[in-house]
Amino acid sequence: MHHSLIIQDDVSAVPIIVFMKLSIIFIAMTDHEAFWRTWRHASPYVISLSSWRQERIDLVRSRASHRHWVLQVVIDGSSRFRFPHVCLEAQACSGVLTRPEEGLIQEMHHGPQGLWLIVVDFEMHIRPGWRDPLQLLASPALVQFDDPAWLRSWADEAQARCGQSTGNLVQQRPLVDLLLTRFVTIGMSDGQLSMKGATAPRWLGDVLVRMGSPHMLSDPELDLAMIARLAGVQPNHLCRSFRQFYGISPMRWVRRERIGMACRRLGHDDSGSIAVIARACGYRSSELFCRHFRGLMGCSPRQWRKATEGATDSSGMPA
Repeated sequence: MHHSLIIQDDVSAVPIIVFMKLSIIFIAMTDHEAFWRTWRHASPYVISLSSWRQERIDLVRSRASHRHWVLQVVIDGSSRFRFPHVCLEAQACSGVLTRPEEGLIQEMHHGPQGLWLIVVDFEMHIRPGWRDPLQLLASPALVQFDDPAWLRSWADEAQARCGQSTGNLVQQRPLVDLLLTRFVTIGMSDGQLSMKGATAPRWLGDVLVRMGSPHMLSDPELDLAMIARLAGVQPNHLCRSFRQFYGISPMRWVRRERIGMACRRLGHDDSGSIAVIARACGYRSSELFCRHFRGLMGCSPRQWRKATEGATDSSGMPA
């Protein structure tokens, strides 16, 4: 018996075949190729551009988690960035990129030419159907620029544009885009930047935003069980997800944010007692607050207040 194979012209199968081919091509791309492909469909929107210069002063400040990207460029001097799981040392002619949910403690030290720091707060505008390329990077990210003369020329132009009205921020976009492109190009080419693993699910990001609100952080009842109820998951699942995507436990993240909030209060409120500040930051016990503070900052709250007294006001830097 002769058997024949009959192939029907099924037009409906064409989209499936095309989708499968595109999927294979995407999987075959390296992480770096995927980044640059996504990068072409994104552009920065400048929120603020600030320049801070001092001659003979060392500064200490804390910055809470925020809802946009921050690129801090050290032109002169040096800066130490303390995160809950890593500490970065940024020397002159380097930049540090922090993602939206990351808070930090920052120590800045002047060099022979003083201290000069430029801070860019920005969001990434993404074309429909694409994702934020910066979310693909492991963070925090530190890059040492390869051309000090270029960076100083860029910084001079940036300082000339600082303090402009919000309407003029649109005109600063090409300047920020140039810096950001140079940052990722240098970082990718010599291995200073690395790709991260999976992206945190949206439910976890939403919980992080709620946890970081001053109202939540100041609540002494905030504990793992409450956070799990907010997320609608079991506590053990919450802890696993938190460690997987943020490298830290939920309550350790809360502790870091509370201490960061306390640092800002200590730097601005000379009249508030340590006990009052501890209660405002969600601590029932001043002793526990002081122990957590020393464990994270390496000094007592009183020592911190004395060391930062007047530094923030004289620099003009925001808390």
